[in-house]
Amino acid sequence: MRSTSKRNSVSVLFFVLLALASVSLQASSPAIASPQEQLDVDTILRIRDEGLNRSQVMDHLSWLADVYGPRLTGSPQIEQAKEWTIARFEEWGLENIHEERFPFGKGWEVVRFHAHMVEPQVMPIIGYPRSWSPSTDGTVLSEVAYVSLETEDDLARYRGQLEGKIVLMQPIRQVDMLEGDLVLRMTEELKEEARRTPVSAGGDTGGRGGSAAVRRPWFGAKLQPITPDIAETLNLKRPAGALVASVTAKSPAARAGLRPGDLITAIDNQPVDDPNAFDYRFATKPLGGRAMLTVERQGKASNLAVALETAPETPREELLLESRSPFAGARVVNLSPAVAEELRIDSEAEGVVIIGVESGSSANVLGFRPGDIVLAVNGEKVSRTRDLERIAGRTSRQWNITILRGGQQLNVTLRG
Repeated sequence: MRSTSKRNSVSVLFFVLLALASVSLQASSPAIASPQEQLDVDTILRIRDEGLNRSQVMDHLSWLADVYGPRLTGSPQIEQAKEWTIARFEEWGLENIHEERFPFGKGWEVVRFHAHMVEPQVMPIIGYPRSWSPSTDGTVLSEVAYVSLETEDDLARYRGQLEGKIVLMQPIRQVDMLEGDLVLRMTEELKEEARRTPVSAGGDTGGRGGSAAVRRPWFGAKLQPITPDIAETLNLKRPAGALVASVTAKSPAARAGLRPGDLITAIDNQPVDDPNAFDYRFATKPLGGRAMLTVERQGKASNLAVALETAPETPREELLLESRSPFAGARVVNLSPAVAEELRIDSEAEGVVIIGVESGSSANVLGFRPGDIVLAVNGEKVSRTRDLERIAGRTSRQWNITILRGGQQLNVTLRG
């Protein structure tokens, strides 16, 4: 580590990253959600082409982050980054490029740093000097002391005991041991479970792929993993299980008596560590009969029997929208619990869901995605695919579209 004793003048530099990205329907963008926003499709196409085919964002980011590093104020790296940025601005034809310098204290940089434990075994230690910390006088070899210093009384207790020692004060982090099946050995029970997994026999069902969909049990509830914070709130010994976030009305989960806030810990006496484990075990159950869930509710364990049945289906009425509209190139079906189960989307929503988007189509350019649920267009509720086909077939100077994506409702206005 090295610091300069003289006062330096340091330039203030505003790094401009010209990130040209494609414009899509992003739930996090307040502008997209505004019903007053109007988008120029031609401009969108030009921005998209620039961002996808000629973007320099990653190259610029690599120079500023990888080559010049953290760019600490007063360091040689920030001066080097400044020179690189000025050169780029000149290449782009910008004018009046200049520095605005201000007085600053000592500069600082890391010249060399390493740390090792040398007894009882040699082991490298991962660390980095705190900015503006002073240099050591060569290599320091000393005994290590771990102390907790939080009050003046703590300082008094260690008075005279720490001289010449390397003192560690950071709280010790608990590192959880790896648990569960790190290497899965197939037991006879697991082999039998695999043999029972429903597999399509093929055949024409009218779908695009020409093969029958796999039929699996429908649960009808959203689950979330147990984080350490949730585990602490529920007084659990470790973060394991699947927490029920919501339950779809009239679903097998609802009829079994499952409620939001219930914790599923096992299915048919097989432990459940997280929602993925539950989904696998439940989905591979044979249709018909019931699965027994072990559930904790308000600290008490109970068993609930869930029927193993498929999600209810309604006529899908699949359509490829081809008329001149923002939806051109989108393939849509009527939303039903069965479709929602296949697409892993909200089974309580109503409307028409996009299941595919043709590359290069208007729907693709504007950012529509499979799983988007179209609720309304130009003030008209969309209940079935024929509704959307009829509305999309009209000529309109402006399109006001309401969709549901990832549980969030988006209101979008597009020019015709």
